[in-house]
Amino acid sequence: MNYKYLIVGQGIAGSLVAMECLKRGVSFLLIDDPSKSSASRIAAGIINPITGRKFVKTWMYEALEEAFIPGYKAFEDLLAKKYLVEKEIIRAFPKISDQNNWDARSLSEDAGPFMQSDYDFTDFENKVKLKIGYGKVHGYQLKVSELLEDFKNYLINKGAYREMSFDHAEVDLEENSITYRDIHADHIIFCEGYKAIENPYFNQLPFALAKGELLIVEIPGLESDKILKDGVFLVQLEKDIFWAGATYAWDDLNERPSEEKKVTLLKTLDKVLDIPYKVIDHKAGVRPSTDQRRPFMGSHPTHKYIHIFNGLGTKGSSLGPYWADHFMNYLEKDSALDKEVDISIFLG
Repeated sequence: MNYKYLIVGQGIAGSLVAMECLKRGVSFLLIDDPSKSSASRIAAGIINPITGRKFVKTWMYEALEEAFIPGYKAFEDLLAKKYLVEKEIIRAFPKISDQNNWDARSLSEDAGPFMQSDYDFTDFENKVKLKIGYGKVHGYQLKVSELLEDFKNYLINKGAYREMSFDHAEVDLEENSITYRDIHADHIIFCEGYKAIENPYFNQLPFALAKGELLIVEIPGLESDKILKDGVFLVQLEKDIFWAGATYAWDDLNERPSEEKKVTLLKTLDKVLDIPYKVIDHKAGVRPSTDQRRPFMGSHPTHKYIHIFNGLGTKGSSLGPYWADHFMNYLEKDSALDKEVDISIFLG
């Protein structure tokens, strides 16, 4: 079969590139091995404009928001389902210094417009252990796992998806195209997540992989459409069921949950919750983060039809739509890549 693009990997990166191909009316085939873990599939999809202990505004947030709202609306229109939901994020301040820092940052020109001190704590009263204070941020939650599964089924029905493992050694490089087994394509786009470190064409890129672990917990009596950030994020998935996470580790980079991080999460939950809870599941994944906390995209210096779109890291839900459009404009319209994300500075 002949295609313009062969896309490898169906996490959030590969799915967004495939959607951009649909929008542009160009032929593609997406291949993926669902038996391999994807950090996207266990992500809570939290989009938070104010992050970190210093309450920093997310890089390029205004431009990202302008892109991800219509970007995910395209999936919703295509699949007739709601995936992006506005959410209030209630941020806890364990120490008075955190409260003071919040108050100071809320007066800043960049972060201040996204930070509010008036919040409704009714959902959590008598259910969580009170902290020094709280603040509110207007954010979003993307139902990542549902979106990926529904989009996969759509692509299967369209004949644009094939479930298969990928072996880089089987790529046959031709003068201006590639052949992989029975698939012929003008271009190949690698969206493999953290497995990119094993990709012989791009394994020299400075990834800074981060393993994350989370718990799925049952908390009877706690009902809220708000996200609570208090040591961990607590995000309701369905009645009584919550996503609680996530940890960070830069070693032991695999998808196996560890007892050490489970204990860490349980200790944190014990400091947060004032009502009983039960662990339902424990999951782990490796985030394709990068040294400079910027996505990676571009082409191989020798084989110009071999490309990568990766490195969305912990903020894939917010970064993805803007940069997928930017990347496809580079491929389809010969637009220049932003220097912040262009891999040519690493590959020479």
